[in-house]
Formats: sequence, C-alpha cells, structure tokens
Amino acid sequence: MCVVLLSVLLVVTTTSAQQQQNECRLIFSINPGRSGSGYLARVLALAQGVDAGHERHPTMFQKVLVDAKVHGLKHSFEERSNQKLAAIDVVLQRRRVYAETSHAFIKTFWDVVMNRYRQQQQQQCRIDVIVLMRPATEIVCSLYRRNWTAIHRDWLIEPGTALSTAPNLDLDRPLAYDIQQPDTDSQKPVRAKELDAVIWYLYDHWLKQQQFCAVWQNDPHVYIHTRWLSEIQTRAGVKRLFRDLDLSIDPARTNTEINHAIGSPYNANAHATTKIACSSVTVGERAYALMQELRDMMDPQQPGYDVDGVQDNNSDTLGFLQQYFIDAELPYNEKLRSGAC
Repeated sequence: MCVVLLSVLLVVTTTSAQQQQNECRLIFSINPGRSGSGYLARVLALAQGVDAGHERHPTMFQKVLVDAKVHGLKHSFEERSNQKLAAIDVVLQRRRVYAETSHAFIKTFWDVVMNRYRQQQQQQCRIDVIVLMRPATEIVCSLYRRNWTAIHRDWLIEPGTALSTAPNLDLDRPLAYDIQQPDTDSQKPVRAKELDAVIWYLYDHWLKQQQFCAVWQNDPHVYIHTRWLSEIQTRAGVKRLFRDLDLSIDPARTNTEINHAIGSPYNANAHATTKIACSSVTVGERAYALMQELRDMMDPQQPGYDVDGVQDNNSDTLGFLQQYFIDAELPYNEKLRSGAC
C-alpha cells in the first residue's frame, strides 16, 4: 500500500514539474526610465528556468519610439510585431521563461505582446507584469545626473505627441514660479522647464500603467505585481517576489552570485557624477503645482483621464501624487498603493 501511494505521489510531482516546465510564460516590467529595471533583470536572472534580460534586442525605443511619437502605435503594429515577437519566440521555443525589464514595454510593445500571447495564441500563456516603482524625486535626480535633455529624447515621451496620454502641456508657457538655484557653482541648476517635462513624463507613464491594469488585471492568465525598488533589494524581498511569480532561485547559483545580484547598487553609471540642486522639496512642490495646473485645464463636464470608471477629473492626478510622493515614504507593510494595480 505504501509503495503504491509513493508511486502515485511521484507521478503527480513529476507531472506538475513537467507542466510548469512546458508552460508558456513571459515576464515584463512596467516602469519609467531610471527606476531600477536593470537591477530587476539581474534578480530575475537568478530564477530557475528564466531567460532574463534588460532592454533586450530589439529594444523598441530610439527609432521605433520616435516613429510612434509621430504616427502612433497602429501605424507600425505589423512591423513592431515582426521585430519583437520573433526574438521572444526563440526563447519560448527553448522551453524557457522569457523575461524582459524595460521602460519601453508600456510605450511601444505591450500591444503586440498581449495581442499575440493573450488574444491569438491557442496555447494559454501566463504573463506576469511587475509594476516597478521608485520615488519620483530619485527618478528626477537620476535623469538630471544623466543630462537627460541632451541624450534621452529617444526614450522620453513629451507632451503633445501621438503617444501622449496625459493632457497636453506647453513647456514654453510663462511660468509663475521660480526654482531656487544652487548656492555654489559646482552644482548643476534645476531648470523649471526641464523639471516640468520630467514630472509630466512620470504622470503620462502613470496613466499608461493605470490603463493597462484596468484592461488586464481581471484576465485569468495575466498576473500583475507591484513592487517598490527598495522592496526587492534584500533576500527576503526577492523571496517574496519569486513566491508571487511561482519561481525559485536556480540551485546552480552560488551564494557569491546571489549576493552580488541582490542589493547591489542600481542605476550606477559613469555619467552620474554631476552634483545637482535637486531635492524632494523642489520636486514634490512642483509636482503638486503641476497637477493642479493640469486639473484646471480639464473640462469638468468630461470624464477626464480617469481609468476606473469614476467620473472624477481629480482622482487620477491625486492618485499619481499619492503613489509617487506619499506611498514612496512609507515602509513596506504600510504602503497604501492607491495607484497600484
């Protein structure tokens, strides 16, 4: 009797393992630039059976994004599908989990991925999407350190483009406020126009994130997980993430490899040496003022830009502020996640 029971347990365990191995699985991230997605890719690469990478080829920004900002996504849907899906299929054919962390997912290739693997694919693919959050001040200051205005227009979205989700904003309008300039010449000044552009970009990203979640959060094969970057910088945090993703650390990984990947510095680069006059007070105060300005531009008779069905023009701007500037200051177990999926 015991032999028979043991045989049944072995068959069930083996079948479950085979099903997990043969399952079509994809993992993506939703995040603005400078949020730690490169670090997240290193963490996901620790998982057994996962082929993970950051901004994998084809990256789907630069020329692709510039074209989409002019013509929209529909114009290049077939071309983008051919480019991106071929690379993904190569990994899936090897019975591996395809994982990619990139700011471009929510900008230029979420549509081709969801169309293929959730709407057309006969095999039911599981898609996990990690909404990766980082406090807005850290993102803004990181962009300034990288001199974003000179080299990053090929991945930022500006107001008034065919890809813009947030209300249009004239960045050249007369400004009724001043930003205190640095006390010393060794610091790079924070320019009001550039600060507005970055905050607008974060708000536009947040709206895209909300729209994606509203459409897909109830799909039985789509799993959306919200994580602050700081939450996954410890082994305990990575363990929680992997548990939600139904993943485990590859037993072939050494402790040295694991320790090097988890908690290591993120967003580090050779260009991030410039001292800047960038503070949470400067960014936070301007963000609140800019959201008020955008609310004043909206027609109170229209549903506005809210995505949860509530006829409230203020809820989306307040949700953005709460998530990026209030939730960001809370410890892990107290995060309100009002704007999270």
